[in-house]
Amino acid sequence: MRTEYTLQLTVCAPMAMIDDANQLALIVGESAADVNTFQHATHTKDGVEYACISTVAKPVVAGYTGGLPHPEHAQGADYEAAMRAMQAVTWDLRERGQRPSEILAELGFEVIVVDDEAEE
Repeated sequence: MRTEYTLQLTVCAPMAMIDDANQLALIVGESAADVNTFQHATHTKDGVEYACISTVAKPVVAGYTGGLPHPEHAQGADYEAAMRAMQAVTWDLRERGQRPSEILAELGFEVIVVDDEAEE
């Protein structure tokens, strides 16, 4: 059986747009929990911090550039915010095969390195 998830979707939202980006994620995602997709800065580009995700996607996602779906789980979603996010996020949709870290580097994003060791 072949999977429906044939594409790799990579999205980077500027931290200033994180709330709008989460409305977009809610609308194009598969459940109400997708409203929490973007949580904290993971990458930088040109001095701006971004929350980036990379996930498998169905081909239907390619059609969202012309309009957004209205799924049952997204009732009450802010479609104006989602449209603002579509203009502000960096996104890349391609056939599956590359690692997310390779895609992000190719798009010019640098990972934010977090030092988990507490300073003494």
